[in-house]
Amino acid sequence: MTKRFIGDILMFILWMPFFASSIDTFVDFTFIGNKVTQLTWLVSIGCSIFVFIQKSSPIVIKQTFVLAMWLSLYGVIHLIFGQNINTGDRVVPTSEYLVGIVSSMFPLFFIYYFSYKGYITEDTIRKWSVLFIITVIFSYFNSIREMRYISDLERYTNNIGYVFLRSLPFLFFWYRKPVLQYVIFILYGLFIINSLKRGPILIWLILFIIYAYNNLKTIKKQKYSTRLILYALPVFVLSASIYYINNELINNEGLMNRLNATIEGNDSGRTEIYSTILKIFCSDSNLFQIIFGHGADSTLSFLNIHAHNDWLELLMNQGFIGVVLYLFYYIAIFKQIRKTNNPLARKLLFNIFIIILLTSIFSMSYMAYDSSIHIIMGYGIYRSCVSTKRSIG
Repeated sequence: MTKRFIGDILMFILWMPFFASSIDTFVDFTFIGNKVTQLTWLVSIGCSIFVFIQKSSPIVIKQTFVLAMWLSLYGVIHLIFGQNINTGDRVVPTSEYLVGIVSSMFPLFFIYYFSYKGYITEDTIRKWSVLFIITVIFSYFNSIREMRYISDLERYTNNIGYVFLRSLPFLFFWYRKPVLQYVIFILYGLFIINSLKRGPILIWLILFIIYAYNNLKTIKKQKYSTRLILYALPVFVLSASIYYINNELINNEGLMNRLNATIEGNDSGRTEIYSTILKIFCSDSNLFQIIFGHGADSTLSFLNIHAHNDWLELLMNQGFIGVVLYLFYYIAIFKQIRKTNNPLARKLLFNIFIIILLTSIFSMSYMAYDSSIHIIMGYGIYRSCVSTKRSIG
């Protein structure tokens, strides 16, 4: 078998459970997807150990491994010694935390390793990115259909907005087609806005402003006809956005209520959650718990709800050490961005960095990495280590 064929098989393995999660009403396919995912986890853990012990592996890979293993250790302890937690809405099994960490963080090493070995290439990801983008759009409509069965509301918030955000950097693999990149960016924006989640909307807006600004800086490198389109597109997007807001969203009761709530300081109870966690931490006289935390899922034990902020979640669960390791993880990513001279890698890692960092403040990030994050970040880290003089961005 050729490396290209093996690369397609590896991408299919990552895509299949991703697709299965978007059509979870089909039990058989979801079952198969779960089995494939579990096999991927085992291979990913093996890859993580292998790349960690390699002296040539970048610091960001080593730091990610340390963070993933540290969180996994808490998951193992919780699995062995912990108890199921009844939050009132559901019973959270002791295995959920460990499964979440393994599925969220370790497949990144899978992508990095097989990219390093030459099985997963830029062309492979570019080809499969189309299928991932289509799957995310399909998942949006499927989630809308499912919500209509359980709610009479015409408009409701949809966490699929974060899924769109995590797959957004796929567009940078199409660097030779700047107009197509704009189209994908705008299309994603429409879906994210209609998800009615304030965090994804704000993050998308920040990314679009940065993207449009960088494009305008490098626009002279394009053909004359392409330059005209790229000059016109930001104006068109701005005009279309104003029209869309005035004629569509202004009548969207769900979004307007959330915008008004934001203006009035309604943060969906997050302030109360944050203050409670900080009070528990500051009033804790147990030095061991201050340093190492209260253990996995301790926010559920104390509050019956997650913190909706990675930093406070880690402070509660893993204590001071957990927060420090998470901070070092982001510092390592940032340093890798600064160090690389590869334009594609820089764009991939920078956008992922912004997405996961801001998501860690607005919601839950490190427990929600999906195949999109694994592919984009894993390949971005590998590509950042490959010096090139050829401009690809």
